[in-house]
Amino acid sequence: MTEVSDFELSRAYAAGWNAAKKNFTDDPDGAKNPFPEGVKHDRWAEGYAEALASDGG
Repeated sequence: MTEVSDFELSRAYAAGWNAAKKNFTDDPDGAKNPFPEGVKHDRWAEGYAEALASDGG
């Protein structure tokens, strides 16, 4: 299994956050996680969820 750097994880989180902010008004559940599985998938989902929970999107 390939090691994932902290930087890569932070980029996955940011991608999830940005996807939520971009899609909030259109379809908050419509964004698709680009990472099929693993820690990047989890970090993207965490960023997405936290963005939706923050100040109304």
